[in-house]
Amino acid sequence: MQLDRFPSIADLEARARRRLPKFAWDYLAGAAGDEKGLDSNRAAYDAVRFTPEYLLERRQPDTRTTLFGREYAHPFGVAPIGQSGLVWPRAAE
Repeated sequence: MQLDRFPSIADLEARARRRLPKFAWDYLAGAAGDEKGLDSNRAAYDAVRFTPEYLLERRQPDTRTTLFGREYAHPFGVAPIGQSGLVWPRAAE
C-alpha cells in the first residue's frame, strides 16, 4: 500500500526531490517572481490543524464530495502546471 511508503505529503515531496533531475525539481517546487505567493500559500496550509475524533463504532467513512453540482466518490484536486512532461513522461497526453 502506498500509504505505508509515503504516509505524508512531506514523504512524497522528499521522494520526488530525490527522483527528479535538479532542473525539473527546481521548476516544480519553485514559484514565480520572488516566490512570496508560494511562502504565503505554504503558511496558510501550515496553519490548518486537524483534530482527531475517535468513533465508538468502526465503519467506512463517507468521502463523497460535490463540486459544481456533480457528486464524486472522493475529494480530488487539480493543480495547473506547464511543462508537466518534465515531471512525468507523456503527462500531458
